[in-house]
Amino acid sequence: VNATFTLTASPTPSDLGNVSVGSTASQTLTIKNTSAYAIDLTQSPTFSLDTVAQNFDITSNSCPASLAANASCAIVVRYAPTQVQASVSSTMTIVAHKYGVQVASTSATLTTNAVNPLALSSSLDLPILGIPFSYSLQNNLTSGAGTIDFAQVSWSTSGSLPAGLSFANGVLSGTASTYDPTSWTVTATYQG
Repeated sequence: VNATFTLTASPTPSDLGNVSVGSTASQTLTIKNTSAYAIDLTQSPTFSLDTVAQNFDITSNSCPASLAANASCAIVVRYAPTQVQASVSSTMTIVAHKYGVQVASTSATLTTNAVNPLALSSSLDLPILGIPFSYSLQNNLTSGAGTIDFAQVSWSTSGSLPAGLSFANGVLSGTASTYDPTSWTVTATYQG
């Protein structure tokens, strides 16, 4: 009797998005034995990352020595960048055995960008009604990596800006039409 063994990993590909240098991001991968028979996950190397040197590592593994038919388990892969780097990827390969012979394998690819952490500090008095106003937050932006290339910074706001004001490229400008002491947050993300 010939048996067919299959193994799947999901999600793949998995995009961790932008991860700031000095922080971490994790992805849980689900490994499933889609075979009709149990498979062995103990022979080395069962779980391997092709780019451990690029700061990916396995932080949790709930997979048993023998994964039953149609059963699943989880592996958590963490990315902890130490330097800025665009388009980083790592492929995790999972190999299954039966009676000491490799019977199935699968892989999952994780992608990410390592970005500079940015710090934004500023206190801002509300503009006077009816008087044109402009204020650049770029002067209040610092980076742990030194010089900032502002062409590589993306800006976003959450909350409501005071009526009559707009925000673009780190600059708050316009003419306030109402006194509106609302709360809003500016986020700067470095893509370089």
